[in-house]
Amino acid sequence: MAYPWSGTIDPSRAIGGIDVYIVKYRKGKMFKRLILSPSVFNNYGHLKWSDIKDVDASIINSFTTDDLVRAAGDSRVYKLYPSGDAGQKRWVKTVEAFNNLGFDWDSVYEINSFDRDSYYESSALEQICLLLKNSKDRATINLWRGLLNYGIMKFDIITIFPKIFDSYFNEGIIGRAKKGGLIEIEAHDLRNWTEDRHKSVDDRPYGGGPGMVMMVEPIYKAVKAVKSGDDFKKRVILFSAKGRQFDQAEARRLTQYEQLILICGRYEGVDERVAENVADEELSVGNFVLTGGEIPAMILVDVVSRLIPGVLGKKESLDEESFGKEGSVEYAQYTRPEDFMGWKVPEILLSGDHKKIAEWRLKNSKLKN
Repeated sequence: MAYPWSGTIDPSRAIGGIDVYIVKYRKGKMFKRLILSPSVFNNYGHLKWSDIKDVDASIINSFTTDDLVRAAGDSRVYKLYPSGDAGQKRWVKTVEAFNNLGFDWDSVYEINSFDRDSYYESSALEQICLLLKNSKDRATINLWRGLLNYGIMKFDIITIFPKIFDSYFNEGIIGRAKKGGLIEIEAHDLRNWTEDRHKSVDDRPYGGGPGMVMMVEPIYKAVKAVKSGDDFKKRVILFSAKGRQFDQAEARRLTQYEQLILICGRYEGVDERVAENVADEELSVGNFVLTGGEIPAMILVDVVSRLIPGVLGKKESLDEESFGKEGSVEYAQYTRPEDFMGWKVPEILLSGDHKKIAEWRLKNSKLKN
């Protein structure tokens, strides 16, 4: 079967398997690409189910898995990320980006637009190239691999006190993640979306009562201004006492989005029309009262950021800490000296027996539940 650049393609699958691949030979190199769904296969008029070759799994596995594509008549190259019968695609914007990521031009498949559009579009890859431009070390490679799989998370915080966040987000793990291009954090001054000379963001509540209520109009304008990309990849969150409890499971759920817009309330509260018409959801960080939503915003950014590949450095750090697995709490930790004022480190941790240490840690973590 002829291929546009003189290679050959054939539909194939492992004996007993269900995944169908298009295998390609190009300049002595062998590539395979997964067909996302039966509907995609059927949309290629020249492909027939009777043409599929059932081969030994070892043969299929000998081909390099590749998901670089471009649609006929379109010069844009995408990196695909199949997931079940769905998936996402990311545009590799420049030749420099393609080369810096170590991709192979011979591996690019030409596909039809139906196949391409079966994947939803995600972030471009140019920021990853910045990570690779001057570094080839293993840590950097791990960072871009994580980014390729999960994208770059953007946090937009709407607040009347944007400077509150500067010191916390510019230091430590979060600060390094920002500098490394793993996350973006921007605090927006809500007063920039007011109309009066006093830059008012609050007013008296209808029906009377104590205090002031934050107005819906400037919040609506702010959210509309900072939103970017497709709606299904972003989430607008209002911090509220009546919101759903934020925990580790909620944080994991939020990592599926590429932009989180966080609304920080103040005063007596926020006009209910924000919760009803602007925010996608309301979250609470606990059964207590704070003076504003800025501390909850810091908590959410910190917890979600730690779940992004590359932020903590080692996956084991994430797996072993408290709540890394549902309902678990991390085992007790000790360091030097072995004996301080008669307070001693458990002997098992000094034994050098890694199996027994692992068993002790597992038991110790369960005791904390």
